[in-house]
Amino acid sequence: MEERIKMSEKVAALYLKDMRQQLRGLKTLADRALSQMKDEELPVEIDEESNSITILMKHVSGNMTTLWTSPLAPAEERPARHRDLEFTLTDEDTREAVTERWNKAWSALFKTLDGLKAEDLTGTTTIRGNDSTLMEVLNGQYRHYAVHVGQIVLLAKHFRATDWDSLSVPRKR
Repeated sequence: MEERIKMSEKVAALYLKDMRQQLRGLKTLADRALSQMKDEELPVEIDEESNSITILMKHVSGNMTTLWTSPLAPAEERPARHRDLEFTLTDEDTREAVTERWNKAWSALFKTLDGLKAEDLTGTTTIRGNDSTLMEVLNGQYRHYAVHVGQIVLLAKHFRATDWDSLSVPRKR
C-alpha cells in the first residue's frame, strides 16, 4: 500500500511538472505571436463573430485572475469578475494596459502552480456551481488557454501574412 502511495505522489509530481512546462510554453507561444503585432491590429475583429486579440487577452486575463488568485477559496472569496465586459473594447484597452493585465494574470497562475503539491490536486473548488478537483480544473483550463492562444497565433499570423516570423519549424517556400 505504501508503495502505491509513493507511486501516486510521484505521478502527481510529474503531472505538476509537466503542467508547469506546458503552460509556460503556451505563454511563450502567445507572447512571441503578440510581439509581431502592431498596436493598431490588436483590437481588430476580422468579422462580426470573431474576437480580436485584445478581447482574447482580456478574456484569458479575467479568467486567470479570478481563478488562480485563490483557487481553493470559495467562489465568493475570489476576485470579482465581470466576464461580459471582457468581450467589450474600451478606450482604456491600450496595448500597454491589456499586456499588463495579461502578464499579471499569467503570474497569478504560475505563482499558484509553483506552490502546488501533489496532495493539492485532489482538493476541490467550485466553478460555475460545479465542484471539481484542482486536477480537473487544471486540465480544463489548460485546454481553454490552449484554444485561445491558438486563436491569438492564428490572428497574428493572419495580420503578418508573408512577413510572419514562424514560431516553429517554418514550411519550405
